[in-house]
Amino acid sequence: MVIVRYNLEDYVNLETVEVLSQDSVALIDELTILFANVKPLENRKKRSGRRRDDNYVPDPNFKATTFPKFEGHDLLCQEVHISINKLTKVNYMKMRNNIFEKIEEIMEKSNKEQKNSFVTNLMILMSKDKFNSEINVSLYSEILNNYELFKNSKKIILNEYKVITETIKVVNIEDYDEYCENNLLNDRRKAMGMFVANMIKKRLLNKEVILEKLVEYQEKLKEYIEIENMKEIVEQIAENIYILIENIRSELYNDEEFKKILEEVKNVTKLVVKEKKSLTSRVKFKHMDIISDYEKFVKTLGG
Repeated sequence: MVIVRYNLEDYVNLETVEVLSQDSVALIDELTILFANVKPLENRKKRSGRRRDDNYVPDPNFKATTFPKFEGHDLLCQEVHISINKLTKVNYMKMRNNIFEKIEEIMEKSNKEQKNSFVTNLMILMSKDKFNSEINVSLYSEILNNYELFKNSKKIILNEYKVITETIKVVNIEDYDEYCENNLLNDRRKAMGMFVANMIKKRLLNKEVILEKLVEYQEKLKEYIEIENMKEIVEQIAENIYILIENIRSELYNDEEFKKILEEVKNVTKLVVKEKKSLTSRVKFKHMDIISDYEKFVKTLGG
């Protein structure tokens, strides 16, 4: 039997916030703060009457699990992250007020470098939650209107989105760690697409951001379907096209550039899979779903 030990760094690298529910993540964050102040086990008073097997030999390599102790600026940042992970439509005002209080403390007590780091980390945290994207954008909109500290935060989001959409790749499962990391990156890319789309709905960004990205994706897809061994990348591109159109069509359905994008989607549905080196049925069906959903949407408008 092989025993594998994990340390705190391994836990952080797993980015479990991507796969756990929001409630679970919030609970972990709360426990992290709670147990940061708990005395190590060896310093506690031993219970009377407790016996140990005489043949027991302690593992010399064993190390007790330790939790980081957050103080000052780090503690304030952690509390903001916990509140965001707890955010729902029901508790929005309560969590919003908590977050605002902590932001004001950070602005008052932290130095310039700490403030800049806080803003960057907060933007990444809020934009990678695909399950709470809409409400996170609502919160971000209020933060942007209330705090000068976030005046350059849009650039942070757009730069991050630009980088993450230019690094679509395939990783062999034999390199398991990198494979898992790449899957998280794929999820994060989709989540950021939803976040950017919701920013446009809130009039925080211009529609050109999405239109340009959709055209870029479509050009890559047309190029890659003609190249061998690009099927997985083509499927990832199709997923991202689907997410962007599904989340922004209500804002762009009358836009002439968007209509051209939809025509290109229709063209993909007419392609023959066997005639293209890296086109898959999954990609075709995803494009068919886009057209089907769009037609249903238009009907709801009486069109």
